Amino acid sequence: MSIFSYTGNPFVDSGIAAIMAYCNKKRIEDITLDDINSVSELMQNIYIDKAWTKALFSIFPNNSVTNPSNKTEKIKQEKLKAFLDELVLDIKELNDDGDCIGCGRRDAQKTYSKTYIPLTGSGSLRNFYSFAQSGADYCSTCVFAIQASPLVYYMCGKLMLIHSSNFNVVKSWAKLCIEKLNKQIALNSFEGCYNDGYTNPINAVFHIAGLLLDKFESELEDGTQITIYHFTNYNQSPELDIYYLPSNIFNFLKYMNHPLYKSEWAKIVKKGYNIENNKKVDVNDEETYKNLKNQVYIKLLNGESILSYFFLKAKRQVIGNFKMLSIYLKEVEGMDEKRIEVIKNVADKIAEHIKRTNNLKRLSKLEMSKTSYEFRNQLRLITKEKLVLKDDEPLFSLDEYVEYLFPDNNWKETQDLILFRIYEKLFEWLKENNIEEIKEELEKEEEE
Repeated sequence: MSIFSYTGNPFVDSGIAAIMAYCNKKRIEDITLDDINSVSELMQNIYIDKAWTKALFSIFPNNSVTNPSNKTEKIKQEKLKAFLDELVLDIKELNDDGDCIGCGRRDAQKTYSKTYIPLTGSGSLRNFYSFAQSGADYCSTCVFAIQASPLVYYMCGKLMLIHSSNFNVVKSWAKLCIEKLNKQIALNSFEGCYNDGYTNPINAVFHIAGLLLDKFESELEDGTQITIYHFTNYNQSPELDIYYLPSNIFNFLKYMNHPLYKSEWAKIVKKGYNIENNKKVDVNDEETYKNLKNQVYIKLLNGESILSYFFLKAKRQVIGNFKMLSIYLKEVEGMDEKRIEVIKNVADKIAEHIKRTNNLKRLSKLEMSKTSYEFRNQLRLITKEKLVLKDDEPLFSLDEYVEYLFPDNNWKETQDLILFRIYEKLFEWLKENNIEEIKEELEKEEEE
């Protein structure tokens, strides 16, 4: 029987992952008592460092390290060792059941307050706990894991704990944190919890996802979701915000991490910062704007469309290509593949018609349509023009018009997708034919 198993408790699981990463264990079942002793020694050595102590104040208030009555590093280290040694002596293998809140497979011998278990409330406020006890029921083995969990926290103003129903996410993140910690140990220069200088939590969520994908993409299968707990555990004002990155968004980010799309996706993300006219930032230095609000990230987390960010409409240009846009439509918006294909084919026919007739005004009319009626009327006029030219194919069939171009009267989305494809299809032709028109539009925008 093994000592640990995946519990679903984010604090316990993060500690388990930290032990695995520090001791180079591939499976939870491989963790031994020697590994636990090794991590205990690690905590005794680094938690008394000033950078780590600063972080621990908002994780374990009044513990051996953060209690103000423990004045010297020697006293802190001695008391921390005594506490960890007591836990280690009571380490037990998993049973079939138990009353521990963390694992549910061992019995709890003691109750613990927020001094040792973040966000469990104060021991003096008994109404917080079941049966009005003076603390939460955890076994010593889970409590030890929780003491190790700060090793894999991320600093973002408050602290971030990365969790997932896919334990590979938790393990992979722990590897990144321990890798950085090992470098600090080698240099004997500690920085506390993993810190990239992010203070905007939403931006940090996507940054963390990017770090995981850059190094562990092959281990993070489709269907992966990530939950990030952004918290403090101060005595007076504990705080908790939860950020959820659902599997469809994570799958989309996996696609965007591919070399075919990565640079173009970075342009879309950068557009989300809206920094073009911000004199306080250097557009060529991400460090100067990475903590500003990013509407692309905000909209993705809120389930709102980011379709407009794939455009540079004033220039009649697109970012990426229709294949990249199709991935977004399928993965994030859940759009039917048949609808995407119909819109693409209709747009291709319109682009071919505009080029054939050398009629740039028809494109302008499509762009300037402000209502469903105006846009549909432009399609009607293009259809009539194609009839005059005796084209072999209609612009669309009746079924395509009703079922795929305008389902639920969602005409604006159809307009955007058709324009995207036209801009892509006619890129070279537009460069030669609409330069003056673009200049006039830009001049108007500047005047406004």
